[in-house]
Amino acid sequence: MKWIKIALAVIAGVWLLAMILLGAGGTWLVRNQDTVADAVMDASGISEEIANAKTARCDLARERMQAMWDRAVDGNMLDQHSEAIDQAESEMKVACAAK
Repeated sequence: MKWIKIALAVIAGVWLLAMILLGAGGTWLVRNQDTVADAVMDASGISEEIANAKTARCDLARERMQAMWDRAVDGNMLDQHSEAIDQAESEMKVACAAK
């Protein structure tokens, strides 16, 4: 009978400890949602994909602006295309600033 009481006390102690740890873990998760979200994004590779997409968008805007500039210079029409070139340059700056 004594061993049964000891075994039940041990089981109750382990159960109580498990409930305390689960509660503490849940509280930590609720208070650190940003940390958990960042860890999930890093683990899944989403952050890398976002960075690659931003780099690709910047490269594309830079290529468009350069092509527009080259066409204007080659055709000796820099004055006529200055507005479009300025707009393409500002779009490139916006796209590349997000890097």
